[in-house]
Amino acid sequence: MTLRWPGTLRWPGRRWWRAALVSGLLATLTVGLAPQGQAHGPSPAAPQTTRAVPATTSQAPLRATVTVTNVIPQVLDVTSDQRLTVIVEVTNTTAQPLPGRVVLSLAPLNMRTRADVERWASGTLAVDVTELVAVDLAAPLAAGTSTQVTLAVPRTARQMLDGTLVNEWGPRGLVVTFEEAGTVRGQVRTFLLVQSNQQIPAAPVALLAALTGPPVAPVLPDVGEPGDTTVASATVDRVDQVLGAVRWSPQVAVAIDPALVTGPDQSLAAVLPDREVFVLPWGDPDLQALTASRTTHLLTRGRQLAQGPDRTNIVWSVDPLDAQTAAAVRGSGATWVVAPWSARSTRTLTYETTDNGDLVVLHPDADVSALFDGSADMEWARAFQQALALLATAARGGEDSKGPTAVLVATSRDWRADPDWTQGFVAALEAAPWVDLTSTTDLMATGQDLPRAATEAPLTHVVPLAGLDGARQDLSVFATVTDRPGVITAGVDEATLQVSSYAWRTDPQGQVTALRTVRSAIDKRRNGLRLTQPGTLNLLGSTGEIRFNVRNDLPVTATVRIRMDPEKGCLAGDKRAAPAEESDARVAPIWSQAVTVAPYSDTPVAVALFARANCDVTISAVLVAADGSTVTTSPVVFSARVRAQIESVGTTVVLALVALGLMLGVVRTVRRGQSARRGNRTTTEPVRVGVLGGETPIAGIPVVKMLTPIAGIPMAKLFTPVGGTPEVEPPDPADTT
Repeated sequence: MTLRWPGTLRWPGRRWWRAALVSGLLATLTVGLAPQGQAHGPSPAAPQTTRAVPATTSQAPLRATVTVTNVIPQVLDVTSDQRLTVIVEVTNTTAQPLPGRVVLSLAPLNMRTRADVERWASGTLAVDVTELVAVDLAAPLAAGTSTQVTLAVPRTARQMLDGTLVNEWGPRGLVVTFEEAGTVRGQVRTFLLVQSNQQIPAAPVALLAALTGPPVAPVLPDVGEPGDTTVASATVDRVDQVLGAVRWSPQVAVAIDPALVTGPDQSLAAVLPDREVFVLPWGDPDLQALTASRTTHLLTRGRQLAQGPDRTNIVWSVDPLDAQTAAAVRGSGATWVVAPWSARSTRTLTYETTDNGDLVVLHPDADVSALFDGSADMEWARAFQQALALLATAARGGEDSKGPTAVLVATSRDWRADPDWTQGFVAALEAAPWVDLTSTTDLMATGQDLPRAATEAPLTHVVPLAGLDGARQDLSVFATVTDRPGVITAGVDEATLQVSSYAWRTDPQGQVTALRTVRSAIDKRRNGLRLTQPGTLNLLGSTGEIRFNVRNDLPVTATVRIRMDPEKGCLAGDKRAAPAEESDARVAPIWSQAVTVAPYSDTPVAVALFARANCDVTISAVLVAADGSTVTTSPVVFSARVRAQIESVGTTVVLALVALGLMLGVVRTVRRGQSARRGNRTTTEPVRVGVLGGETPIAGIPVVKMLTPIAGIPMAKLFTPVGGTPEVEPPDPADTT
């Protein structure tokens, strides 16, 4: 999306005010020609009287509404011959015709304090007023109809007015009443602003408008897929509305949410030329919600995303700052913040002392700001007069009486941004001699010896952002196993900040839905790497291995390891694959070597196992990064049967069989030496001890006796050569016997 200017405004420059002045003069000239039911003009014999206006309009029920549509001039110069004209509209709110007259009166009290201005505007200040002009209706006003009445102060009354004002600048009260037979049936109060030849101080006034969009539920695509760049029509309309309102008023600075400007090369200075431009954190995140959910690091991330070579960052809170939020703002690197007062005060600049340093706080004037953005629910003529009256008291001095008080006038984030209203308000400020329009940056420079602001406002707005932020951080860890982490985390920070925006305060249920949607999309990205589920493992022996399969559904290469966690210590892994810092615990994880998995592929992984004892054990396996941090969201669980003593039992059986075979061979050999085929020898030759089984037994000694151990001599020693025994001579080959 590219920010664009709307079409030509209806009343560019000062033409709007010229048209208003012309309409007032024409109404004055034609008042005598008003048709039946409209104003007939001033009564020829209308006396200039003084009477008291009570705090309330009247005890009688109101039957008409009176609306001020114009005050000409807005600031009356008593040193000139200007005439005061007030144009009003009277509406009959009853079901019967309503006769009567419209009276314009002046409260000569010079309102020097803000309290006087507010009491007069609210109707709680009772003061004597002087009637300036009265206009009778030519005919009763029909039920449900309206008529416009022009109240032009005649020259005779102007002379009396000069004497009443006593050539002193400042605001006075004007009251317009609709009377029926002497009874007040409708009333409205406004202000007469007076300029004299006195030296008039000027209050520095800065104007700041917010350019933020409606709540946006971001769509987070799958990894590697392009996102939807279509901007909602509501956002486009909002941007056009705000830009159109400030186009002809370069005195109005703009604080913009950079999420409304697409494209990395988009220049805000080019979009909003010839004015101050501030950049809010990305998505305009809710500071109080971030603080309550302990996710204030998102504010730091939002400010990083908003930074640029032609951008000046600003942090703007819609709630009064509490100590925790002030510390979070200062911790994000911000040095000043816009925030309302927790209690009514005329202070514009204060500071907060946090653990991270002092934070300068700019407090918009709530009353003047509401009149500027139109949220005061008041017609423009009366709103402008009241704003100038309040600024006149600021020019006289604030609470410390050290001279004019600086005033910051700021719009709400959802202001209706009417071009005529904005341009007219700026023109009214320019015409007031006690207003010095300045920039927000220069306004900050006026603060000296800043007082400390109250920071006792409790956190009132809590959003469940912790779970979403946790998923975001887990995805960042997950992305480290890939060769391009930015592909995995693309758009996640922006989406998280957008669903934490202040704009969602108008739709809390929609915000919860948006939070769940974004978290689901984040979890889906983490499922791009999967570990297959193996069957039951049977390990028969002291060593073995198990094979897994790693599936990569991501468009990037991933390097992972497998960590197995047995519930018992009967199974161990290759210590060479374990991290260097791993302890020799009895039940220690089993690690695989690192394996690299190509995009959209499967890779087998073998894990070496060593059995310590026989057991049946349950094992959970997960994919982990090189540092051991978990990659997969849910482990793979399987069972293993370990029989480590199978090998020792087999060896024992084999050895036993070998020993038995040897004994049987010995017995068989001995029995072969006693066969009938070999009979006893009867010779007189010396007896030779031949090889066992190879010679005829000694005459007279039974074979059984020959195998019987000699008393006192163990059987083992019978087969051991005796030291010193002479060698047995081999038989003579010549002997043929």
